[in-house]
Amino acid sequence: MKTIRTKFLSLLLALVTILSLLPTAAFAASNTGSGLKITTNQAYWSTRLLANGTPYSYRPPLVDGKLVYCMDSGLGYHYATASYLNSFTWTSGTGADADAVLQSAVTNSGLSEMDAATVENVKWMMTYLNDCKESNVGQLFMAVQTYVWENQSYKGEPGGDGDAGGYANADTYELYLSLIDSLLAKKAAEERARKAEEERVAHRQEIVDFAMQFEGNPYVYGGTSLTNGADCSGFMMSVFKEFGYELPRVAAAQYESSQKKELSDIEVGDLVFYGSNIYHVGLYIGDEKIIHASTSASGIKVSDYDFEIPSGVGTYLK
Repeated sequence: MKTIRTKFLSLLLALVTILSLLPTAAFAASNTGSGLKITTNQAYWSTRLLANGTPYSYRPPLVDGKLVYCMDSGLGYHYATASYLNSFTWTSGTGADADAVLQSAVTNSGLSEMDAATVENVKWMMTYLNDCKESNVGQLFMAVQTYVWENQSYKGEPGGDGDAGGYANADTYELYLSLIDSLLAKKAAEERARKAEEERVAHRQEIVDFAMQFEGNPYVYGGTSLTNGADCSGFMMSVFKEFGYELPRVAAAQYESSQKKELSDIEVGDLVFYGSNIYHVGLYIGDEKIIHASTSASGIKVSDYDFEIPSGVGTYLK
């Protein structure tokens, strides 16, 4: 069993080091290095009991400036020699590289009992904790350790209720489970917010894509037909009507009833208005362009949004 524990010691440190070095930024990068330090910030310490019942101040190591956790069976890194601390090597990854690094770590560490969803949860929790400002961050780190071991057949020694293998003490187990639930609830909320934002942006793009199919159709003063001809406000009114929005008939009224925005905050799907008395309107399609029913000579076309100085931006969308 000693051999197993030694194997888990070296490989789990490597795994959790990798997990903790996965920021949410979506760019690809990788790095390797050696050595770890011990955090002196007491906010990141936590008190745990050794298998013999002795209280122990657990101080997590730092790797490449990031906090990491190792399931170390009580081994005191903060008492270790410099040569011992420098003997560890690590690999980090972000974005596309992170998935490959993480998969390699899981495969080589003996933690392959974790399914894909569990690995993603651990990755998210360690990323969250590296930017965490909560006062109980030390306990949260211990909760992540507990979560990892909850998904393994081997729970450490003795029997999974002591300080073996980095598993939770019996007196803190329920606390850590509740903290795990809290962390996973935060992850779920973040995912819901991300999905809602994706849907919001997609809806805006859907409206733009619909409007773009009428590029080249005629301009008709007073018209509202997307195919036979429309003026600027008629074009906007008819496009938005397809998606359940009721816009006023003329540009000035459309501006008045819209939610006003700063030009610097403009998004795809917003309306750009022109003239001191608002006589023209176009739909912002991105890349500093609008589609609008311009004139009888040019019809419905794409122009730079600043072909004329905008007088305001409004929106009917979230």
